[in-house]
Amino acid sequence: MAGDEERKAELVCPRCEVRMDRVPLKAASEEGGDIVIERCPKCRGMWFDEFELDRVITAKPKELLESDKAGGAGELEDRKMKCPQCGGSMIKVKSLQNRNVTVDSCPVCYGNWLDSGRLSRLQAGEGILGGLKALFRRT
Repeated sequence: MAGDEERKAELVCPRCEVRMDRVPLKAASEEGGDIVIERCPKCRGMWFDEFELDRVITAKPKELLESDKAGGAGELEDRKMKCPQCGGSMIKVKSLQNRNVTVDSCPVCYGNWLDSGRLSRLQAGEGILGGLKALFRRT
């Protein structure tokens, strides 16, 4: 939808309060189709709309993972953040992919914020979800 694309183009980083860049990805996953995430040019954090984070973790786009490993603003203050999509208060949750990684998640629109470096850490850990997928592949 054109309205969604215009709105997404203007998302502001919940940490730095600067306009985020749109990053198109060729996310070849079971769901198919390309996706567009938002990334802060300052802190290098990333915003994923509902279902996008799972698709990126499954597809493992090399260019995004390499840029995530490069890091961003370093240690960021631990404060409550507002969702860049809907303005709701985000909550901190442990990822199913890697219980050592905290994700800021919006309980209203179900989007997810990852601070710089966390996507790489999610990819590195199998976690509960990875273990379940491996179990079903063996059967």
